[in-house]
Amino acid sequence: MRSFSKKEWYFLLKSIGCDEEMLSFPVTLDQNKTLEEYVSVRDQWLKDDLIDLDFDGTIHCLPSFAREIYNLTNTGSIFKWDKENTEIYIRGPVDVLLIKEQDDTIEIQTIRNIEMVELFKDSLYTGPSGKIHTKRISDNLEAESDLTMYKAETDELAEVLAKHMNLLFEEWKDE
Repeated sequence: MRSFSKKEWYFLLKSIGCDEEMLSFPVTLDQNKTLEEYVSVRDQWLKDDLIDLDFDGTIHCLPSFAREIYNLTNTGSIFKWDKENTEIYIRGPVDVLLIKEQDDTIEIQTIRNIEMVELFKDSLYTGPSGKIHTKRISDNLEAESDLTMYKAETDELAEVLAKHMNLLFEEWKDE
């Protein structure tokens, strides 16, 4: 599991060209010091052995970090669960990237599809809470639901969750 401040997360998404709104968290930047803040964050990534710099300053992810970045840049679908803290599941080509908001920290971790399914079964269906938003990137289809309106383990909840799971797990097509 890796941890980033919200400012680091903001600069990470900008660095890899990811402008997906569902992955953004509110962050306050001093517009007069944005460059200095970015350089400071970049230097921290260098110190943490996440990146290397090319001769022209281009950032290259080191292998230990590249897998998470690969899932961010090759996203198939996104599942965002807003409850007391936000959890985002990005379904990539091979595995899932779990992104958790903890106060002012963003934690990311690669998990397998089956681990995500187990998390959903153990929590969404048996104790629905918060709001969920699912988006399939290939065709831009989305669904949003407020789970506080549903009782646990009911057919109505199962139908809502099935709609979201179809968006999340349906294969996307490379064009």
